Amino acid sequence: GQYGFFVGSLADGRTAAVKLVSLNGEDSLGSAPWAPGGDAFIYYRVNPGQFVRLDIPSGEEQVFATLESGAAMQILPDPGFALGRDGIVAFVKFSKKAARTSLSLLHPDGTVQDVLTSESGERFAGVAWMPDHRAVLFTRAKTDRALSEEARWPSVWRLDVASGRAEPLGIAMRSLRNIAVSPDGRRLAFTA
Repeated sequence: GQYGFFVGSLADGRTAAVKLVSLNGEDSLGSAPWAPGGDAFIYYRVNPGQFVRLDIPSGEEQVFATLESGAAMQILPDPGFALGRDGIVAFVKFSKKAARTSLSLLHPDGTVQDVLTSESGERFAGVAWMPDHRAVLFTRAKTDRALSEEARWPSVWRLDVASGRAEPLGIAMRSLRNIAVSPDGRRLAFTA
């Protein structure tokens, strides 16, 4: 069998496949937000750790960044990445070598900037751009089993991209994930 990326018309319900892959697990597809301009998707190819631009009219792919050996986009517990209006992708990177996560930015030229790296005993997950695109929200959780369950709950943090300064927003809950910021930047939606 096959699965893939499709586009559908909201006017008449017609759909068309843009990219299909086999279900053999060699090419895993995740979320695919629209690229600026609306003529392409951006997605992350798990194996071998690449960000790809998929042109909708032609179906052609362009790899615009490959993560360094031993690094991957954090997939669990909160899959995905957030595409900024300037084409900057915010994502959580997992380094197998360091056993740490980093809040990273992928720039349109393909460079990856690690903005904030987790401490030992914690992990980052899920990202969402603030509407002004000057800050990214993300979740941060302690992993030390010696801590109480509540102390290990994921909490939402705000990272100022220019300064690299992160601050907690006071929102924490068991299994908090899938964060999304309202268009006016005043509310946060999430699952828990």
